[in-house]
Amino acid sequence: MERERTLVAGTAREWKPNRMPSPGWRLARLLIASSKDHAFLDRGWLPWMMKCSPRRLRKGLALRLLSLSPHYWMHQWLDYYPLELSRRQVLQKEYERNLLSRRELCDKLLRRYLRPHMTALDFGCGPGFLAKAVSGHVKHVLAVDVSRGVLACAGALNGADNIRYLVNAANDLAAVADASVDLVYSFAVIQHLRKEQTAAFFREFARVLRPGGQGVIHFILGQSAVHEHEGWEVGRVEVRMASFSETEITGLLRQAGFRDVRVVPVASLCAIDDNIGAEHLVQFRR
Repeated sequence: MERERTLVAGTAREWKPNRMPSPGWRLARLLIASSKDHAFLDRGWLPWMMKCSPRRLRKGLALRLLSLSPHYWMHQWLDYYPLELSRRQVLQKEYERNLLSRRELCDKLLRRYLRPHMTALDFGCGPGFLAKAVSGHVKHVLAVDVSRGVLACAGALNGADNIRYLVNAANDLAAVADASVDLVYSFAVIQHLRKEQTAAFFREFARVLRPGGQGVIHFILGQSAVHEHEGWEVGRVEVRMASFSETEITGLLRQAGFRDVRVVPVASLCAIDDNIGAEHLVQFRR
């Protein structure tokens, strides 16, 4: 497995492989999680399997399924955890790490935008950790993701009475009504989209936000670029990475009809113990 660079407490550290995935895991990843369109775990039978599983087994099943996707459990094979931990313990530790990191994002970055009367849109919600954290501070959360399997896992791990998990298409948010949202937020998502998808979703954000509604989007600031993995297998099990110049990201939002568009370094707002802490937000208003 390739080495991965991770930012910990503001310092770059190179994590090294600690465990090697089994041939069975690699095959399961290819058969269950692979996607040429980055809709990892988007298999129609996964929600059915989750629903039919005994309730006491659903969390463990969700952790195992999410371990197949390149988006989640990023440290599962690296030297982040002692070798003596079992596979089950490693996945539980990754669950706890995600839980704490998304609570931190909510408490330190999003709380300033949240109000009890709001409907918030979590774009690219993944397993729902951030949606669950936000749900305690707003009236409703609409949590959307392109993968049906990931949403089934989110329901098992991070369900709440005021969260609706919805599937979105590759270029639209048709499941979300016009002018029905007060706040849209997204973290660690648009860097994995193609640029034309980002532009399309910005237009969708303008459609679903109420007049005066706000948006907060995390992105990677740099030269405008999209890096995709080559090869049939690798292209289906690894994530693309996109960076945006400040001019590009603000231009796309203004073209979508937004005002008060502003790029802000996360570090200028708070300290975050995650890669996101060294990256940027773009804020905007409908």
